[in-house]
Amino acid sequence: MRPPGRTAPELRFESILREPIMIGLPATHPLACHEIIALAALRDDAFVSSPRHLGQGFHDQLVQLCAAAGFIPRIAQQARQLQTLVALVASGFGVALLPASLAQEGRKDVVFRPIQVNAPDALRHVELLMAWNPHSPCPIRDKLIDEVRDAMASAPLIET
Repeated sequence: MRPPGRTAPELRFESILREPIMIGLPATHPLACHEIIALAALRDDAFVSSPRHLGQGFHDQLVQLCAAAGFIPRIAQQARQLQTLVALVASGFGVALLPASLAQEGRKDVVFRPIQVNAPDALRHVELLMAWNPHSPCPIRDKLIDEVRDAMASAPLIET
């Protein structure tokens, strides 16, 4: 899960991946040929994003990034799944701030670029979290948590 805007005190959260936030652009976008995109250069573009009620923490983080670049994003379309947002970008509905791991899909109709914005490092990165109730015993869950920890310890870093 992505970081929630508010948490349940009975849950334990553990970060399993930290990755940069990148901008997804249609391959035909005028800025697609740039290696790094100043987020402020997209102030007049339409954005696509997940609805706030489905991911308050990540949604608010993206709005804060745009605010750090001096604008409020104009959300033209929303979708539940991040992969659907990539498809909306490809179809020209807007641009999207997305986790860098989505760039690994290798689409030809969408380019992912690092963003330049004067914002804290924590705001320019997003975490993927595991969440569970540690007060409810579950050996299978505990085994899964151990397996995920082991897998992520040997996974390549996603950096830009």
